[in-house]
Amino acid sequence: APYLSQGGLGLPDVEYYTKNDSRSKEIRDKYLKHVANMFRLIDVPEETAEMYAQTIMKIETDLAKSSNTRLENRDPEKNYNKMSIGNLKNITGDFNWDLYFENLGLGKLDIVIVRQPEFFANVGKMMDEVSLYDWKVYLKWNVIRDAASALSTTFVNERFEFTGKFL
Repeated sequence: APYLSQGGLGLPDVEYYTKNDSRSKEIRDKYLKHVANMFRLIDVPEETAEMYAQTIMKIETDLAKSSNTRLENRDPEKNYNKMSIGNLKNITGDFNWDLYFENLGLGKLDIVIVRQPEFFANVGKMMDEVSLYDWKVYLKWNVIRDAASALSTTFVNERFEFTGKFL
């Protein structure tokens, strides 16, 4: 059976989004600047890039709030939730899992292992609450972030300044 796991965060751990100490706040502030800088590198105007960064932070913070911590992810029993596709659909709302699995080439499935059911329930809720426009911004960010090391030197350097030096 395929496993479904939480994801979608640009910072390394849930606590980077949820803690309110001065270091965590500094990291979030620098992350916002980093995200905006990356968008500017693809010629997004400065004001729009800053707005995009705020959108990314909001979505990622919402995802983090329902994500397991590193400690919670070490519990094998808590992270093995065998469920039918029907039960998965019940917790995630309108997400079309049949189409998703079909496009992955998995065909029709009866059972999946959902490592963090609360996360997937929240994503289902977010699918209705977050605008399509904001999801597109979020997905664009993930493409830029994931491809940065294969892009020009300016992308590589910006990514390294944040993840390699600052974090």
